Amino acid sequence: MLSWLVSFQLKSRFRKYARIPMNYSLSGCEVAEKMLRDNGIKDVRILSVKGELTDHITQPKAQDALRWAAYTYVVAAIGSLATLLYYIMIYMGRRN
Repeated sequence: MLSWLVSFQLKSRFRKYARIPMNYSLSGCEVAEKMLRDNGIKDVRILSVKGELTDHITQPKAQDALRWAAYTYVVAAIGSLATLLYYIMIYMGRRN
């Protein structure tokens, strides 16, 4: 229920502000790219699509992104475990 309300409000505000002309010659895609570049984010690709505001992601791409995120967390956990074991070995005096 709450997600429906938020979605409804977001869409109604998008419709409201979509009717207001911009004073700039930039498209929404160009503005998004500039915002990302200005904040040092260079590995995100923006696609210009017609229609309403969307994240425009397909199911296989979403699954691939989630898979790589899971791998990242696994690698980070293994690194943390290795660091913990290293400090335990130092504490116990068994590091050569």
